[in-house]
Amino acid sequence: MQSLARLFRVGRNLPNELTRGELCEQLNLPSESAELADYVYFLRNNFGAHAGGWRWWDLGELLEEDVLAKIAQLAEAVLANAADREPEMRSIEPFPVQWGEWLFENFETLWDVLWFEKLNKWE
Repeated sequence: MQSLARLFRVGRNLPNELTRGELCEQLNLPSESAELADYVYFLRNNFGAHAGGWRWWDLGELLEEDVLAKIAQLAEAVLANAADREPEMRSIEPFPVQWGEWLFENFETLWDVLWFEKLNKWE
């Protein structure tokens, strides 16, 4: 959701990063989706990424019975709705009329993507 929030901010020229709730609004998802997205973020921070005091082996006992299914449904809805809106926010035209101009305008981006030149810039 963090990556999608950035996509929407840049693609729609929004002044600030979107919260999970604002992203769910942009994706026309129900308000409960924002609450679940915040809960998933809490789980990620306190369980998945930084387990801390959580006992990962008790996951099934710690979560509500159907929460994993709800998380999967939310992920599917977020990705499907974002995919539907992505074409209107593209920064590079996929089917240009003038390929030469397109290549000239987008060469640096293509170079970085294809050759990963900036990937090891610290070496």
